[in-house]
Amino acid sequence: MTLSGESLMCWEPPPARVCLGRGEVHVWRAALSAEHSRGPGQMESLSEQERLRARGFHFAKDRDRYVLSRSILRQLLGRYLGRRPAAIDISVGP
Repeated sequence: MTLSGESLMCWEPPPARVCLGRGEVHVWRAALSAEHSRGPGQMESLSEQERLRARGFHFAKDRDRYVLSRSILRQLLGRYLGRRPAAIDISVGP
């Protein structure tokens, strides 16, 4: 299917459990648009530090994108590690 000469791809959601094999690299694509933001449980999956940072954004669209991106990251890591997204410790550095 094309639209204005560009092909459209339909991306499937990730499987419930993923495994990274030796020498493999997985690349993920996620939509951070308004219709995907602020789903149920997203804020609850974040650490207290991430919640504080989210509350610091002036514009709601920026806050929503941050919450959504961190939630997606935690969901994917949880699938790789077999852990609840909220139970994963993520360190941020320079």
